[in-house]
Amino acid sequence: MSRALFLARLLRAALFGLCAHTLLSAHALAAEPTGAAAVPPRVLGLSHVAVKATDYEGSVAFYRDFLGFAEQGRLFDLKNGRRQLVFLKISDTQSIEVFDAANVTQVAGNLYQIALQIEDAAAMRLHLLKHGFKMPPKVPLGQMLNANFMVRDPNDYIIEMVQYLPEGRMVLDRGRFLSATRISDRLVAAGVATAKFPETLRFYGEIFGFPQESPRAGPALGEPLHRFRVGANGDYVEVRVAPKDDTPFFRLEVRDLDHAKAQLERSSYFPTYGRPLAIQSVPSRPRAIHLWDPEGIRVELVEPDTASSKDTSTPHAPPVRTR
Repeated sequence: MSRALFLARLLRAALFGLCAHTLLSAHALAAEPTGAAAVPPRVLGLSHVAVKATDYEGSVAFYRDFLGFAEQGRLFDLKNGRRQLVFLKISDTQSIEVFDAANVTQVAGNLYQIALQIEDAAAMRLHLLKHGFKMPPKVPLGQMLNANFMVRDPNDYIIEMVQYLPEGRMVLDRGRFLSATRISDRLVAAGVATAKFPETLRFYGEIFGFPQESPRAGPALGEPLHRFRVGANGDYVEVRVAPKDDTPFFRLEVRDLDHAKAQLERSSYFPTYGRPLAIQSVPSRPRAIHLWDPEGIRVELVEPDTASSKDTSTPHAPPVRTR
């Protein structure tokens, strides 16, 4: 073999080896786990709120017969058959769940869960794992065949992550169980109380990446309310700095509060409710009616907040994704 041919083959082998090393290194870097993602996985909006009820059927009647939401289904414990919850449909992507308090773990307040609709449950599980949260080895499927898991915020509220899957009930039941008499078709906010504001700020603002609005004046002097935007459609979690959660609440949006008040007063349930309905009007805030369910949870009916910077142009619809 000539010296020139030998050198040519040697150079070609060296170049091949360099290319192979480069490809392997790139693959290794892509596969190597990194720190927490700079941009958290996308949250689409609020999925549902869940309440605990000592008077299970009484609370169901409040949401079904008074507020007009249709039952989408009931779930029972697969091991012992005990009743777990009723879910009542607000829209094709949102619902209210009523849990039997006798069969659930007691946690902060009677507002048992706040659920976020997420785009990618697997990515969110990994993101929260990197932030030190205890996570299941893989994303489980619930009885409604949606991908879901839970974490707790610094105040011990259960925050559920839900990804609607094509085979799940929320997708398969599109257009069904939407009562024509339901008082609202949009869950716009859920409220929490905190005595640990720095930790709560980090949880919602840093870990989930929810933008924070400028604090608003609360109902009590010196008690500001902090809103964290959940998704692009204007949903939010409202945080009140308080030593304990005396008045858990969630907020439903209605287009015409006068019409909603008249509808509630015509309801056959209204005599059972036993309280007068009053429209509250406060400067710089949307008009509101405050209702209380049988467990003392405040359900606020509010007109659209035109003074807010929310963007309602993004449709509140689940992406049809496979796992």
